[in-house]
Amino acid sequence: MNDPSFLPVIFEPDEGDDWRDETVWHKVNPGLALGYPDIKGIRAMAREAQNRPADQDAFRQYHLNFWPDHSTSPFVDMATYDEGADPIDLAALAGEPCWLGVDLSSSGDLTVIVAAFRDGDGFVVVPWFFCPKENLRQRQDASGAPYVRWADESLITATPGNVVDFRAVEDKIRELCDQFDVREIAFDPALARNTLNNLLEDGYPAVEHRQGSLSMMPAIHELERAIVAKRFKHGGHEILRFCFSNVEVETNSHGHKVRLHKGKRHLSIDGAIAAAMAVNRAAAGGSAEAGSLYDDPAWETALAAFG
Repeated sequence: MNDPSFLPVIFEPDEGDDWRDETVWHKVNPGLALGYPDIKGIRAMAREAQNRPADQDAFRQYHLNFWPDHSTSPFVDMATYDEGADPIDLAALAGEPCWLGVDLSSSGDLTVIVAAFRDGDGFVVVPWFFCPKENLRQRQDASGAPYVRWADESLITATPGNVVDFRAVEDKIRELCDQFDVREIAFDPALARNTLNNLLEDGYPAVEHRQGSLSMMPAIHELERAIVAKRFKHGGHEILRFCFSNVEVETNSHGHKVRLHKGKRHLSIDGAIAAAMAVNRAAAGGSAEAGSLYDDPAWETALAAFG
């Protein structure tokens, strides 16, 4: 219906405007001069968006009328992530309480074990990556990442054949349990059933950590909180950084971050997923005796998001 009494007016920023500049806020929100929206609330949201790219996109779009020219939703600001790149003395962590997150793959992704250690109110993480030897060159050509060099420098364990040898992964887990005080070994059971059962039969504290929304939402929240607060030490591991740089985040209708995913098929995010699992279990303080994700109070928050 054509209603001549209604006049729509759209206020938008100019090309090159800085979303952090409060004069831009006033330009696109003329109501600020009259107290609407509340300037203190806008400032608080801007501070939160500073180091959270996904929140930054939402703030720019819905409060400043900056419309993005992309469809990706990045997880964390890599400059903030890089704050945790100081070297890690792994030998000094021998015997310390440790939580392992394990993300197994077949042939299309990296397999990774990430160990998480508590460090005051933060975390230290150390990864070990695995890849089929026959796929190194193919992955390098597809992604542009230096998989061959990574294998030569022992940043990746290249197992024989064209699928990851899970026996090598299991052997490494057992070795880590001898080296550290491993409280939990968290697996997504999708590909890990045999490995998980083997470890359980031998008395190792293996537990399930599914990668559905209910389990991953508190894990993503804990991981993001640690990175933004600069309480996430990773030693600058090159492949782990590659994984984090590839991560996009999926939110549900309530605005909760529920899943990490990759924007392109040939990119890897497995290190970030395993880090989220390990940090989540370390934050929960799980033990072999506890053994359940439902011991973590954060699961109630995750469940409420589906109400």
